[in-house]
Amino acid sequence: MTDLQSVATSMIQKLGSTITYQSPSGTAMDKYGDESFTWSSATTTKAIIDRPQEEQLNWRTEGGITGGRMFFYLPYDESISVGDKITYDSVEYMADEVLKWSFLNKYACVRVAAHRTSD
Repeated sequence: MTDLQSVATSMIQKLGSTITYQSPSGTAMDKYGDESFTWSSATTTKAIIDRPQEEQLNWRTEGGITGGRMFFYLPYDESISVGDKITYDSVEYMADEVLKWSFLNKYACVRVAAHRTSD
């Protein structure tokens, strides 16, 4: 762990909110052809939550996806992936983008961009 990763992890642990995330572990199809996911057991961690200003509006559901883009900053050693389900404050989000977030060209933490899938 670098000094920057240590500082970022410490800040996330002290200032962050508790979230859980789960990876899809399989799919099932009902007799009507509707697909549903089964999820792995939940991993609990802390994350700094960031909601862009333009996203702090009321959203309506269209096509099963509810707006509400959020960014979650997790400790550098978390293994979250695109398509994982994140639960924060009893609301579910789907991870759209996962990247190693850098500061001064040094890897500091994991940034996850996600959209809300439930109210």
